[in-house]
Amino acid sequence: MEGTLKVCYNEVMRESWKPKENVLRSANSNEFADSLGENHDSSKIARLNFSHEPSLEQRKAEESEHRQADLELDNDLLRLEMMLGENVDTKNYVGQSTKLRELKEDVNYKQEIKLFHDALQKSGKSSVQILKALIENYEDRSEVARWVRNWKNFLQLHEFAKTKPNVEREIIQSFIAEADFSSATSFTQTLGKITKSESISLTTKTELEALFDGEQITSVKGMDRRLKYIAKLKSESEKTIKSEQMKKLVLEKEITELEKKLEQLHPTNPEFKALKDRLDQKKEAKENVAGRIEQIKATIPKSVSFELRDGVAVKRNKDGSRSLTFSNTNLEIKLPSAILPFSGTRNIRAINTSFPYSILKSFGAEYLLYRLPIEKGSIPDRGQRMMGHTILKALGYNDSRILGNEEIVQLKEDLRRLVQLEKTQSTKGNLRALGVINEDGELDKSSLISTLRFVRENRGVSFERYREKIRGRIGAKRN
Repeated sequence: MEGTLKVCYNEVMRESWKPKENVLRSANSNEFADSLGENHDSSKIARLNFSHEPSLEQRKAEESEHRQADLELDNDLLRLEMMLGENVDTKNYVGQSTKLRELKEDVNYKQEIKLFHDALQKSGKSSVQILKALIENYEDRSEVARWVRNWKNFLQLHEFAKTKPNVEREIIQSFIAEADFSSATSFTQTLGKITKSESISLTTKTELEALFDGEQITSVKGMDRRLKYIAKLKSESEKTIKSEQMKKLVLEKEITELEKKLEQLHPTNPEFKALKDRLDQKKEAKENVAGRIEQIKATIPKSVSFELRDGVAVKRNKDGSRSLTFSNTNLEIKLPSAILPFSGTRNIRAINTSFPYSILKSFGAEYLLYRLPIEKGSIPDRGQRMMGHTILKALGYNDSRILGNEEIVQLKEDLRRLVQLEKTQSTKGNLRALGVINEDGELDKSSLISTLRFVRENRGVSFERYREKIRGRIGAKRN
């Protein structure tokens, strides 16, 4: 096997580097000129043929061909490494021992996932095996957290399908088999197919929506309904497991009694065969019950929680309160149970203020805008809620509903332009230059609002152009 792989690799190496040789041989040829998509006259071609120094266009084309050849080689190397595993002796395959390590650092992670996925698929692994391998390989990579969540959702969907009638189970599992696990949107697309399928019952579609479609929830009531459904599903699943476990105990008792009776009978006894058949039936029934228990355990929610937004999970606690946890900043806020006086806009603003707070915390700037830090597991107070409302309103977000994933991504870019204006300045220095805080670190709320509005008005320009414009604004203020 090793010898075969080495031979294959050597062939890959030769094929991957051929374009470079072709480039060198044809850099001054008419065909090369044509490949650039330009209309060259004979005099230009003559100058190309007899020029001692290649033209700028030639050099660019050569560099492009070299990069393409390098990329093809890198792709082949990465696929080979994935096929062979981590214990590859890189010196047998690459001229220098650092090649694969450098390759891992240089190759875009999206491309890396695609290569790994394709290699697994070509090896004949099933969808479930591919998903488990992807999770195992990338679970600790924060930059691909969205992919990992998708893969885990696919596994949960696969287990969910097992609890459905044969027709629905086969349809759902066929959609899973067709999915491109290397795509960040594959799970959403698969759910869309299930929703549109006329062969899937409304009940099943409703259950799937409650389990997976957190992005569609925009209200606290919707969030609570989802938590209530998951709590009900968890309770019913636990009851079913207890019932099946009782059946299993009864069957085990019956099996023991039948085995004792068989021990007392000679195989030639007329009753022996009938008892043996009954014993086999009971054992088969026990195996079926055990299988159902394992299926339910695989799909039962471990807690009354779900992913509300990318990297943001909501959980219902035993006392009826709700907790939101942000995986990237370790922020956790708490919402009390839905009773007065904490009702109306208080809940929604407590949720929405956590988004700018978490983003500012990732920039190390939350303490500059928020009067007091949001302690882990605490309820955001009125001042914290109002600060979140002020930021979102100035930036043009509708905070009467829970912000969506795309809005949160845009919000991060907006706040980055506020606190990371100049790379050479600290966060505090940038805010001071903008006039958002004074020399004593006190917040100027009107300046904050006007600056955020300026950020909002200039979303369409590049960061560099934005810097130029804001510098001009700062200079005008000083004058």
